Amino acid sequence: MAEIKGCAGISICYVTPRHRENLLPALIGPYLLTNPNISITVKEMLSYDIVAAVKNQMANLGIVADSTQLNGLASLPFSYDELVVFAPAKGRWHDTESTTFEEIVAAEFIGLSEGSALQEHIEDHAKKLGRRLNYRVRMTTFDAMMQIVSSGVGIAIIPKHAAERYCHHHSYKIIRLSERWADRKLIFCARDFADLPDYIKEVVDFLAQPPVDS
Repeated sequence: MAEIKGCAGISICYVTPRHRENLLPALIGPYLLTNPNISITVKEMLSYDIVAAVKNQMANLGIVADSTQLNGLASLPFSYDELVVFAPAKGRWHDTESTTFEEIVAAEFIGLSEGSALQEHIEDHAKKLGRRLNYRVRMTTFDAMMQIVSSGVGIAIIPKHAAERYCHHHSYKIIRLSERWADRKLIFCARDFADLPDYIKEVVDFLAQPPVDS
């Protein structure tokens, strides 16, 4: 472990938590507990703003989806982020275990608010099929989206991580999305990892460890 004299600070720009709720705080807590001389500033931003912040040295690290245009930044793996279809338990989805995007693209969707990198990613794939998503409503969090879907309205495409943490007393179904692009990854980005101080490299190594409950 790198020896820290006094206190050291780290700035991390994190892709908006609508994309990967609760993961980063769950990892940072244990790190801070064992590293009392380190302080971490976490800024929630959209992917393209994160790239700009790291490139302009406004942040030490960024965490973005692997589909993000990095504009020359270096990257390292952070975590796996499978996308699934979150649907009402009853009705037309009752017997569906797996689906392609083309099979559901005409359905009514519950989406994330405009500016979400995840929702833009999904919309891009709809455009490749010559379609536009039909939104019944767009919300700011996964939890809000899942509450609406559980009431029987629409479907949503969200990370499996978020779907599996949802309260089990609600009526819903998780359906596998059989698309290569649904197997997404989150990555660290930096100007040059080799040039980072040792204590920041240690943070990267620590955060890249699989969560205990994964």
